[in-house]
Amino acid sequence: TRASTAEFIDMEAMDPQWIAALDLLPYAAFEPQLISYQNARDAAQQAFNEIMQGGDMDAILATLTEEANALQVELMEE
Repeated sequence: TRASTAEFIDMEAMDPQWIAALDLLPYAAFEPQLISYQNARDAAQQAFNEIMQGGDMDAILATLTEEANALQVELMEE
């Protein structure tokens, strides 16, 4: 989805969810272009689940930070 294509679209004929998506584009950001990003994302999901199940948020996030940094170093060495 590109905001620049909005000028070619009949906005009145669009579904409301697509209009909402276009309105949110200014707040979007690219995902980091790191080799470890998918692995770090998986670890973040696991950490989130642990926090939601009552885990110690500070400890879990500290571990996640260490793990994500280690993943980046490890994958950059390969």
